[in-house]
Amino acid sequence: MTVTTKVGKPLHGRHHEWTLLLLLAGAYGITSFDRWLLPTLFPVMSADLGLNVGDLGNISAAFSIVFGVLAVVAGTGSDRWGRRRIMVPALVIFSICSALTGFFTSVIAILVVRTILGMAEGAFTPTIYAAMVEASHPKRRGLNMGLLISAFPLFGLGIGPIIATQLLTVVPTWHWVFYLSAVPGVILAILIARRQKDRPNYPLEGISTIESQSTREAFNPRSMIRVLRQRNMSIALVSTILALAAMFVLGGLIPSYLTSVVGVSVTNMGLIASAIGFGGFAGQVALAGLSDLWGRRTLLIAEGAGAAVCLMFITAVGNSPTALFAILFGAAFFCFAVLSLLGGPITAEAAPRGFLGTSNGVVIGAGEIIGSGIAASLIGNFVVSAGLQIAPAIAAACMGLIALLGLALRETAPRIVERRTQSTDSIPPALVGEKQ
Repeated sequence: MTVTTKVGKPLHGRHHEWTLLLLLAGAYGITSFDRWLLPTLFPVMSADLGLNVGDLGNISAAFSIVFGVLAVVAGTGSDRWGRRRIMVPALVIFSICSALTGFFTSVIAILVVRTILGMAEGAFTPTIYAAMVEASHPKRRGLNMGLLISAFPLFGLGIGPIIATQLLTVVPTWHWVFYLSAVPGVILAILIARRQKDRPNYPLEGISTIESQSTREAFNPRSMIRVLRQRNMSIALVSTILALAAMFVLGGLIPSYLTSVVGVSVTNMGLIASAIGFGGFAGQVALAGLSDLWGRRTLLIAEGAGAAVCLMFITAVGNSPTALFAILFGAAFFCFAVLSLLGGPITAEAAPRGFLGTSNGVVIGAGEIIGSGIAASLIGNFVVSAGLQIAPAIAAACMGLIALLGLALRETAPRIVERRTQSTDSIPPALVGEKQ
């Protein structure tokens, strides 16, 4: 099916695109900050409330499972009722639940409020992706989406741990850090409600029809089976699950690992753990474009192996803050790059014609439910019995498996495929059979 693209003058003005990018990136960063605030403050909370890493794993699992379910279905609601009616209430609910996390003191109450928080973020995330696409000029769509997505590691895992742990030296208790986290989210929700338009800034012929068809088919079991029959799609799905399980270790268990096993202070832990966010941001920005030149397969293997090596070295660098920062930076650099590669070009190029929405929904939903949900709970409870010192090795094993799966990936990068096709065409017909 051929889709023609007509780009005229922006419907809402050129400044609308940049303003909305700034607001949505800020909101996405705030949701990431709130999501990872619990693991960052867990060493302090656990001593006060009598929690263990098994409780953290269960809470994270509940969050991720409902996130995955809502991520699959939220696009349908935003198509029907508009982006603003989904994203604004979701951001407000998310912010309120973050504040309530500091109010409750029992593990059951915290689990319930974090589950509601996961539902809100699950509805918010795919909706802002769609809103950003509709606001962007086609020539800047990839750039804008890259900047939007990179706000997640930068704010949640980079700047967030520094702010959260340094606030502990200013506010009376850790409860106040959660209370204050709600303020920027509510402010941004008000600003987005005023700025967001539910009509595309640059209308594109055909895109709405294709997207709505994919959304309707997303819940068709036959559609999902057809998607998973694609070799690269199966590899993308399994690899996403493994990568998100490794990300749970990095973002969820490494803060406790640093304080309990390595023996660094809470304030130093915040500074060291910020390497995860800064490394993830750098990896997503630096490596995403290289797969266009070197190929998806090559990059997936290199990134999975690079993350595994860095994670194995965590146990060998002692308690040097500089060395720990550097090794965590490298681990996150490769791990987040894997997620960008899987969720971006690999999934898009493997999706059957007309099933792009279904493919994205299956990969994101399964990754969150199984990788960040079920696997996180299993890992958290296993670490309770085996000890926190085993956590880096678990994440290294996950990333190493991704590198092995990359060996089976079929190359789909257009430049690489075209180069190979031209090379084959240049072989004399009499030699083609011999070469094969």
